[in-house]
Amino acid sequence: MPSSKQILRGLGRIGCVIDTSRGKGSHVLAYFEHQGKKVCVTIVQKARDIPDGTVPSIRRAIGLTDHGDFNKLVRGKLTHDDYLAILTRQGVIKPQ
Repeated sequence: MPSSKQILRGLGRIGCVIDTSRGKGSHVLAYFEHQGKKVCVTIVQKARDIPDGTVPSIRRAIGLTDHGDFNKLVRGKLTHDDYLAILTRQGVIKPQ
């Protein structure tokens, strides 16, 4: 299972805003903004291993339904442009 540090680092690489002032206690708000709208929002715990059931929930919240895409995110191989292409293909955002 990936750690929250790996997930937050990956979210930052694809352009998500990591808002440490939002969220309660050890949780952090992460969201992706596109054309002035918050598209994908998730809450992640800081500095902990993520429980097994939480990883699929985070994947769905950020629109990475393919397990391979999420693994790329965690390993740092998913770019901002890749993420935009995924969201466009899923119909979450409109093509530019």
